[in-house]
Parts: sequence; C-alpha cells; structure tokens
Amino acid sequence: MTEQQIGPGSVRVDKTRLYRQEEFSDLSDMVIARFSPIKPNGEDDSERTPFYMGRTQLMTPDGLMPVQCSIEASSLEEAFDNFPPAMDKMVERIVKQAQEKSSPA
Repeated sequence: MTEQQIGPGSVRVDKTRLYRQEEFSDLSDMVIARFSPIKPNGEDDSERTPFYMGRTQLMTPDGLMPVQCSIEASSLEEAFDNFPPAMDKMVERIVKQAQEKSSPA
C-alpha cells in the first residue's frame, strides 16, 4: 500500500486492483483469506492470480497479539499446508525484532 494524505476528495478506488475476499478457518487458531481477482463488474479476472493471507493470534504477557502474513500457494489446499511454516517464519521475525528493540544499544 502506498501512503497518502487523507482528506476530502483524497480517497480513490483503483478498479484495476479489485479482489473478492473469502475466509477459511479451522475454528481454532487458523484463518486463511483468499483474495481472488475480479473485474469492476464483479466477474472473475482470470488474467491475474489469487493470493493468500494467513492470520492467527499469539498469547503474550500483555494479552493476545494478532499475527498476519502472506502465504505462498497456488491453491487453497497448498495454502492450508503452507500456513504453519509461514506463521512460524513470521513469529520468528517478530521475536527477533522484539529482541533487537529491547537490547541495549
């Protein structure tokens, strides 16, 4: 996403980047969103590729922390399989960043 100033008349819709979002969950810790490209009239846009995002929550001493990451996959089933390693990688990154911020300079 690009940064923009928000004000009257500044919000725009990019009709070349429209997606339909569907969510899938195991009703436990896993949520996967599939973003399927669509045309401005709502029809599927087969010229672009769907993409997947995963969400979960981590328990921290301060309470639940939402975690979200992209999932490399070419199908929903592959996204289910790739969810755990994608989340593990994101959690490792979050922990490393937290440790770097808390270490004395």
